[in-house]
Amino acid sequence: MTPQQINYCEMLFTIIDRKILPKHYTSQMYHETCNFEMKIYVDWLSNRWVLLRNNIDHYPQQINNQKSVVKKVRFNID
Repeated sequence: MTPQQINYCEMLFTIIDRKILPKHYTSQMYHETCNFEMKIYVDWLSNRWVLLRNNIDHYPQQINNQKSVVKKVRFNID
């Protein structure tokens, strides 16, 4: 991703997390302006960053690279 795309994802996460705009607008921004990599990054921010923010001692678990499976991620703002 380009630095502009990363900044856009972080801005979108901030808007969603702080509930700055109504859900309709953030959902529209998410679905219409993001590519697949950007959606994955926003999803990661919404799932991982919120957890780290609330629990500073939480560390990621070791990932088994032998069984890497890509799953379709569905992001629900509602």
